[in-house]
Amino acid sequence: MDPYFKIRQDGTPGIRIDDPNDIIFGSELPQPKSAAEFKEEAAKLFRAGNYKEAIFCFEKELDDLLTSTDLILLTLFSNSALCFSKG
Repeated sequence: MDPYFKIRQDGTPGIRIDDPNDIIFGSELPQPKSAAEFKEEAAKLFRAGNYKEAIFCFEKELDDLLTSTDLILLTLFSNSALCFSKG
């Protein structure tokens, strides 16, 4: 089965790939959502009354943005707190 992890003859770890088409470059991977997109998704869940799912969305994004000084961070904290008060 391709690709797979192996130890090379020189003792160092490596990955064996026989077919170059098996390689996936980072630029081909799905891009993460921006904070604004994530906030909008969580807001839709909140408006629909899905508070637990909204909490998960808000907190997931908060974890990713903990070092941000962006205004969106403050909004996410506020919206997350509102979800807790409703759910």
